[in-house]
Amino acid sequence: MELTVENKTKQKIIDASLIEFAKHGLAGARVDRIAEDAGVNKAMIYYHFGSKQSLYMDVITDHIIQNTSILRQKISDKESIEDVLNNLVETYITVFSKSPYFANILLRELPNPKSMVVERVAELIGSSEIPQILFKKLSEGIVENRLRPINIKQAVVSLITMNIGFFLMAPIIKRTLNITDINEFLSERKSAVVDLFLNGVKAHEK
Repeated sequence: MELTVENKTKQKIIDASLIEFAKHGLAGARVDRIAEDAGVNKAMIYYHFGSKQSLYMDVITDHIIQNTSILRQKISDKESIEDVLNNLVETYITVFSKSPYFANILLRELPNPKSMVVERVAELIGSSEIPQILFKKLSEGIVENRLRPINIKQAVVSLITMNIGFFLMAPIIKRTLNITDINEFLSERKSAVVDLFLNGVKAHEK
């Protein structure tokens, strides 16, 4: 569906704002820089979003909704746990490698226990049904004796950490492990994460 002129303008503002907020945070971001990068005037930004704070939250919401929608289209509770994991990991890696700016915003917000961004991200991911599908597939695997009787919450936390942790720690990891070809590394990581996770939760043959 083709975007209207108004929606195109809003998307330009959101795209420019994501970069500005990632570089400077909410407090340091400048609306005039966002306007210049988006090719609009400041009045247009306030017309569409009301305030810099509202724009910040809309940028977060837009990013999460877009990417959870992509992932939700790829997975369903009818798929195997292997297919769910492969699609989950591939989407995580694709999203974070193509949009490193969002990881910067998360790094700024995560240490703040009162962060509205963290609360909003958790709300949007929860409403996407993705966690519920993952929990269901792992529970089914345990009941069918294909998976060990694991603590599912702990397993899901480990999976999330394996996916997102690299992007949050990428500057340190790349230097420590001397990763020079990041594209090759990420391509290998897609299968490595699924392999490590599945071999950790699969039931042992007797």
